[in-house]
Amino acid sequence: MVSIQPKRELLSLLLKELNKRPIFDGPVESRYLVYNSTEDLVSYISGQSSFKASVKDITDEEIGKVLQEIQNAQSLESLQDLMVQNSAMLQTAGCFRRVRSCEEKKKIVEEYLKWYIIHRNNTAIERFKAGLERLQFLTALQQHPTVLTPVLCHCDVKLSAAEMENLFQPELSQQKATRGLRKRRL
Repeated sequence: MVSIQPKRELLSLLLKELNKRPIFDGPVESRYLVYNSTEDLVSYISGQSSFKASVKDITDEEIGKVLQEIQNAQSLESLQDLMVQNSAMLQTAGCFRRVRSCEEKKKIVEEYLKWYIIHRNNTAIERFKAGLERLQFLTALQQHPTVLTPVLCHCDVKLSAAEMENLFQPELSQQKATRGLRKRRL
């Protein structure tokens, strides 16, 4: 009989490590996606078009503070001042432009959030999607996003290796199933 203990141990160790990290980690040239991803990111990975991120989703305190200030700007003049003060940050994301009305603040924040969460990490996201596809998890995620999104998003409930293992049901070919039955009989 084949032991599942090594798989369970690997999943336990993996979940323990992933749980300690922010959404992306590592050097710029080799970033990787980790445990507490947002629903918007999972939605993007699964091919859904909705994007409803908020400033709360930004883990960098300084960037979150700047976006909050832009979002709370009361006048066109204060918005323009904030745009100039934070021009380098906004230029990096392609959001820096001349604003003509205070209503543009919502669009600026939305564009920055999309860049921060999705576009700046595109290479890492594509590699992650390729890995999910190899495991045939991406297809399942696309077919059942409401069921599987909580698995990829951070929540206060701890996910155990046993629970993770129970999410998947192996489908063995007839040949492998017959071989497995023979091994069990011996």
